[in-house]
Amino acid sequence: VVIIGAGLAGLSTALHLARTSTHHITILDGQKLNDQVEGKTTAGSFAAAGMLAPHSERLPTGPLLDLCLKSRDIYSDFVSAVEDMAQKSGAEGFPFLYKSPNGDDDDNKTPWDVGYISSGGFLAPAFAGDVVATWAPPPSSNAIWLDKNQVRELEPRLHGDVVGGWWFPEDASVDARKLTCSLRAACVGMGV
Repeated sequence: VVIIGAGLAGLSTALHLARTSTHHITILDGQKLNDQVEGKTTAGSFAAAGMLAPHSERLPTGPLLDLCLKSRDIYSDFVSAVEDMAQKSGAEGFPFLYKSPNGDDDDNKTPWDVGYISSGGFLAPAFAGDVVATWAPPPSSNAIWLDKNQVRELEPRLHGDVVGGWWFPEDASVDARKLTCSLRAACVGMGV
């Protein structure tokens, strides 16, 4: 099986296939492998913010929102598996783990940690007249409207024009750069 692209989608697909089939998996990518590891990349996976926040995207009720919610809810199992496989990838996989280009890696994190944060939720700030200020999420989102002062308590550096915001307590985030690198290491460890 040949997969074109070594971003999050390609690596995730390759890892899934390597875990669930007997096929040989090959990934083709136009970028040098070390460019992503060293943070010298234009890859979309390194530019992604890593938001796991389907309700804050203001998706309409329906199949896409349902899929996004299910994905968010099973993401912790996915990242646990990736981190475990990246850790076990050994000398072959370790060179692909994320290294900050500034040398400012998180002190308390293991190199295979993907920066998954499932506590604290997600805040969508609102400004007078913008879409967030005039929109109401569905009741099933468990979103909470925060006034200007509450928003500033959570995010003191927001612009003074903030009027409030929706807080989504169930939403999460991941460091897309670290996830990409840990996926690559896990894939190498699985023989991809």
